[in-house]
Amino acid sequence: LLDVLCVLYGGIEAERLLLGDVSTGASNFGDPRSDLGRASGLASDFVEACGMSSLAAPLRTFRDREGKRDILSGSQAEAIDRQVNTLVAESQSRAAAILAKHRDDLVRVRDELIAAKTLEPARVAEIVAELRAKV
Repeated sequence: LLDVLCVLYGGIEAERLLLGDVSTGASNFGDPRSDLGRASGLASDFVEACGMSSLAAPLRTFRDREGKRDILSGSQAEAIDRQVNTLVAESQSRAAAILAKHRDDLVRVRDELIAAKTLEPARVAEIVAELRAKV
């Protein structure tokens, strides 16, 4: 599950690494299907539904039809938000570290994509196989 969260931050961290800045592409202006929307939702689910947190007593929370948490107190909401933020920050940092470690390969793939404009699925499979063979 944490790997999925890390992958969702790959695009934004690749932009940060290669361009020194990030675009609005990962956010898609709040679309819940965007990478950032999905990552935020998953991190919340991990903490609230799966108990993946360091809270003294992890508990399952529920949301009403409007999306509001059914929780015990405001301090509990703050604790949950801190845990979600921690998961997000750790995943984002992990994605950045992986991309930095493999920066040369990332640049090579980027350059091929820029030159070709699109990559066919077979070529993507070849690239993935080449990269896996290096590990």
